[in-house]
Amino acid sequence: MPEQERKGTCVIEIGGKRFDRFVSVSYKTSIEEMTGSGTIVLSWPGAEAFDANDMVAPEFKDGARGTLELDGQKVCTFRIDVRNSKGTPQSYLLSLTFRGISGAIVDGQPDTKTGQFNNETAPEIAKKLAKGYESKVEDQSAEKKKIERFIVAEGEPAERAIRRALREVGLNIKEDADGNLQIKKKDNSEGKGQALELGKNFYNWSTSRDMSVRFQNYKVLGNGVVTDKKYGKDNEENTGEAEDKDVPAQRFFRLEVDGDHDKESLKKRAKLEARRRSAQGLNVSLTLSTWSDDSGKLWALEKDHNVKIPVDTIDGPLRVSALTFTMTGTERSTTMTLLSLDAFNDGDAKDTGQKQKFYDPNITTPAAGQDRGGFEPNPANPPPPP
Repeated sequence: MPEQERKGTCVIEIGGKRFDRFVSVSYKTSIEEMTGSGTIVLSWPGAEAFDANDMVAPEFKDGARGTLELDGQKVCTFRIDVRNSKGTPQSYLLSLTFRGISGAIVDGQPDTKTGQFNNETAPEIAKKLAKGYESKVEDQSAEKKKIERFIVAEGEPAERAIRRALREVGLNIKEDADGNLQIKKKDNSEGKGQALELGKNFYNWSTSRDMSVRFQNYKVLGNGVVTDKKYGKDNEENTGEAEDKDVPAQRFFRLEVDGDHDKESLKKRAKLEARRRSAQGLNVSLTLSTWSDDSGKLWALEKDHNVKIPVDTIDGPLRVSALTFTMTGTERSTTMTLLSLDAFNDGDAKDTGQKQKFYDPNITTPAAGQDRGGFEPNPANPPPPP
């Protein structure tokens, strides 16, 4: 299909058939969730449903596997979770909820003999926890550090156990368009995308600056797994500390972590927690009128964009953390959520300069004088009159 004809098209292939007419379709994907999820709504005149002797649209039965394409590009491989229908004399409405095929790993438990893994890397553990499921685990991290001992809790979902193992070494896991799971480093970037400027690329946006998720001092506690070479006091009750100097008042955060840790790994974890929460203090959401960028490629997770919103004093690189693609009878749109690059860096990464400060006296926009979580505005730079 020519490029100009593919643009704006939404196609679902299921049961060997391709469908392109819907009341609405939406799909959401996020780096915080292993798999994406969405909805499909179809409609028929009520009289047609009255005369039907079999299931309407049998291809869309619960459990059916399909693919979603937007602008001629595959977005996800899914299975339908829920099929709901509603009829009146005027219409028959069919609503479908679906998730990527790794949704089974989110719901199910791992099939292991003992639930214990010894002296294996986190990606090796993740592959074994996902064994038997449709989604295959692909390691793109090249992680070599071995975990002395990892134990799956009784009844623990496979997805939670996988994330717990990967988190110990700073890795993340995400489903690709084919339904397979890719393990990557937490600071992975899919490269630089086009610049996004208010009034040029988008007109609707929201900005959230939140100090409640941040703390001034962080302390992380943990232990190492006891071995012949690692035992005693030096292996127990270890701590790692970090500080967010941009928080102007005492706010203390304490966290106990499981797994195999030493003082260095706990210090790194504390720095990571401080940086992650600092970056979460700045959250930007944009509504774009297309599913693809100017080059024709779909908007993608973990891609870096220079975002410019002068009224909110935002002018710099942010990384895509979530996307929601929407199609209705009247619009095609993408809701894009972006975070500071610091939210993705490990504990030793260099500052990107995008951490959200509570108050900057050099900012002269109307937002500068507003109360920042209970702290008084700078009298030298007062807010404008109401």
